Amino acid sequence: MTSLKPDIAPVISAVVSLKRYGTRYQGKCPFHEDHTPSFSVYENTQKYYCHGCGEGGDVFDFVQKYYGVDFIGAKKFLGIAPTDRDTTKRLVKEQSRHKKLVEAKKVFDRWTAKYYQQCCLMLRVLRKTLIRHNKSLTDSQLQMICEMQAMYDYHADLLESDDVNTKYELYKCLKVKDM
Repeated sequence: MTSLKPDIAPVISAVVSLKRYGTRYQGKCPFHEDHTPSFSVYENTQKYYCHGCGEGGDVFDFVQKYYGVDFIGAKKFLGIAPTDRDTTKRLVKEQSRHKKLVEAKKVFDRWTAKYYQQCCLMLRVLRKTLIRHNKSLTDSQLQMICEMQAMYDYHADLLESDDVNTKYELYKCLKVKDM
């Protein structure tokens, strides 16, 4: 095993058909469905970048992403012996990532609980409005209240489900950071 970082172009060209254009190579991105070449490999910086999906990095990043391995696995794949420093760095990085994920989950769970309460409150308000003012509401006001009721009912149902991905899609859709 060696300790030198290998040239990026031969590593990537083993799995991606690349054409040379001056000091860079170009091909179709292996990380998304690419119909036209949007994936570039730069010899001078030893980096890759996809202009379609935004994926980019060095030879280690590519091997990690493409083969689904961690940094140590990428080094082994490339024939580079891992060091104790690599192991320590990886552990620190994984602990930091885990801490960020735990915090993000707390924020998401708080948002989910708060938004669910807001949906339930809005449903109660809308139902009371319909009961109290039914005869004085115009057709357009009734329609708007019914549409709002349907939306809050739907959101409340999503938030009651166990499907975290659906909840997260709702969270992203509403573009709420933290309520």
